[in-house]
Amino acid sequence: MAIYQISYELRTKDFDYSNLFDFLETNQKESETIQVLDNVWWIYYRESGMELNKDNLLKKLTGFMGREDILFINDVPTSNYAGRLPKRNWDWLLKHNQKYN
Repeated sequence: MAIYQISYELRTKDFDYSNLFDFLETNQKESETIQVLDNVWWIYYRESGMELNKDNLLKKLTGFMGREDILFINDVPTSNYAGRLPKRNWDWLLKHNQKYN
């Protein structure tokens, strides 16, 4: 299992991103994703009981995006990090780090 960070820039004009935001926001309600910055999300995700790896996540997300869009996915470290974020982000990270470790 891992916690991934999804960073993106949506550049495709007149593209319907509703499926992308539905995917992110639906998981947020299940406390599996959290929006960290305007275009950055953390995700701790299982699909049909199986872990979603970076390659599968990349394929899924690019299916919701236009050709001009930019997407970067990386692991969120489970230790040795620092930042200035709202408490809800730190709480989420702590909760999901406990699942990870």
